[in-house]
Amino acid sequence: MRGPLAVVLGAVPALELPPVDVALAVIVLAWVALALGAGAGLGSRSAWWGGVLGVVLGAVPIVLRSLGVQDAGAVGVGAVLAVVVCGLLPWFAMSASGLTGLDDQVVDGRRGRRDEVLLTVGDAYRTLTWSTFAVAGPVAVTAVSSVGSADLWQVGLGVAVVLVVAARTRALPIAAQGWVLWAAALIGLLGGLLVQPLAPGWLVVVLFAAGVVVAVVAGGVDPVAHQRASLRRVGNAVEALGVVALLPVLLGVFGVYADLLGAFS
Repeated sequence: MRGPLAVVLGAVPALELPPVDVALAVIVLAWVALALGAGAGLGSRSAWWGGVLGVVLGAVPIVLRSLGVQDAGAVGVGAVLAVVVCGLLPWFAMSASGLTGLDDQVVDGRRGRRDEVLLTVGDAYRTLTWSTFAVAGPVAVTAVSSVGSADLWQVGLGVAVVLVVAARTRALPIAAQGWVLWAAALIGLLGGLLVQPLAPGWLVVVLFAAGVVVAVVAGGVDPVAHQRASLRRVGNAVEALGVVALLPVLLGVFGVYADLLGAFS
């Protein structure tokens, strides 16, 4: 008798899912298992919330496609949603762990117990870590699909997603959390370049090598204080430009501008 995983993988060809949906389905199944095992089974609230977030972000493009949304549009919406959630990760972690509730108690003049505060703060950090991993998977998959597309609007959306996610790493307090998002951004960019049909082979190789070199150098360099301040300003500018570009480029992915030109021509 075949196991559950074999049944799922065997059903994939019959469902005729595109590769991006297959990857997202694997992510959804993995987070369901983690949410039920580590979350419900072991009683880890942070793992539970991370699992819920991972399932939602992975399932959105698949659900949109099943509702008739074109593949590019479904992936684009999923990518933008993942970026938006990436910016809300600290708030999500504090809310899910109950830290914002403790803050409200202090505002009302009620002090929490020290052990309760420490436990809640620790839970907030753990929730932030789990939710960062939950965002990283859909970001990487949707970015690979977008950057590797033959449509320039999709490529632009993928590049914007990669830039915003990479810039968001500076807001995370734990190094491992930042490295997870960096890994997702690099996988999205470099993986997309490897399957990019528009670029000549030599250009793909050069850009891929340059991305690897930049990643290695960035990981080994420890800038001084004034350099960190300059890099932070650059990161702020990159993130702002990327966020502003997301919605207009997403509209281009849906063909809105082409339809408008056709209507007025």
